[in-house]
Amino acid sequence: MKSTPPQFSGKYVAFLDDQIIAFGKTTLEVYQKAKQLYQQKMVSLLYVLTKREMVTLL
Repeated sequence: MKSTPPQFSGKYVAFLDDQIIAFGKTTLEVYQKAKQLYQQKMVSLLYVLTKREMVTLL
């Protein structure tokens, strides 16, 4: 995935095969949503930084 849409800024997202399959405010929430949809698959979780957080890191 080249870029993440802005509506996911400041949220956790779950990926499977380069597709966003779940998102939310906490890792537990996102993991549970993703596992409900894809019980037998390994999903990846990622936090999407806000613009303010990106500037702070620089």
